[in-house]
Amino acid sequence: CLDARYKYAAFDSKYGGIEQKWFLFHSEERHKSSIKRDIEKLEEKLAKSQTALNKSLVNGFACENDARLAVERWMSKHKRYILSDIEITSDNKKASGKVGRPKKGEVLEKWYSVSCKLSLNKEVIQKEQAVMGRFVLASNDTTIDPNTCLEYYKEQITVERGFRFIKGNSFHASEVYLENSNRIAALSMIMVLCLLVYSFTEWVIRETLKIEKKQIRDQKGKPTHKPSAKWLFFMFRRVRQIKEIDNSRILVRILNFTDELRDIVRLLGPHVEKYYV
Repeated sequence: CLDARYKYAAFDSKYGGIEQKWFLFHSEERHKSSIKRDIEKLEEKLAKSQTALNKSLVNGFACENDARLAVERWMSKHKRYILSDIEITSDNKKASGKVGRPKKGEVLEKWYSVSCKLSLNKEVIQKEQAVMGRFVLASNDTTIDPNTCLEYYKEQITVERGFRFIKGNSFHASEVYLENSNRIAALSMIMVLCLLVYSFTEWVIRETLKIEKKQIRDQKGKPTHKPSAKWLFFMFRRVRQIKEIDNSRILVRILNFTDELRDIVRLLGPHVEKYYV
């Protein structure tokens, strides 16, 4: 790709009668980080799998063959492991299933239990790790090139971050419960419109700061040229408009409008500035 961190393979596909273009991307950075995370969790996953296997065998089996089949079925679904040790033992139990000493002449049944130990199948793990860091992007635009498709994919995080902000508690939006499909669609449209304003505000302030080579303080009081719109809104939280009557005249005043906020409003442009000045 134009971004040297990625490689791709392109495929033509057809799904639901629609011609599509599929791209299989390989990210070298994601590949390394995924392997690192996988190695860190190997022992933890091994312990959990050992516990899961033991639980599936805890009730015992009517014959030795059933015991072996149960272990084989579990192993067939967990290729990452191999059996390093297996032991099948038998014991006599009451037919009723109750515990305690059997009565004189009571018929007992033979039950088989299995104990085994798991270890990592390094060959399978290496094959799984070899394909880590890969993902597929598909489009019904068959003329799209892989670099453009990858660029669109990267921009998606901005939209997802915006929806996460709207759904978060910091947005101070009341919970809404709707059943009518038209109202749900209308609310969704309002949410998208809010995100449009939110994203546009953030873009304008960052572009203006970049052009004018200026910075504003962030949440930690340090200068930044990439403030979030959420932080900008938070900085204006104490700004209030009040109306006073003086000799039959109505005077409008804005409280808590500091020089810092005045500079931010100016950066946002005259369409915003007119509400404060």
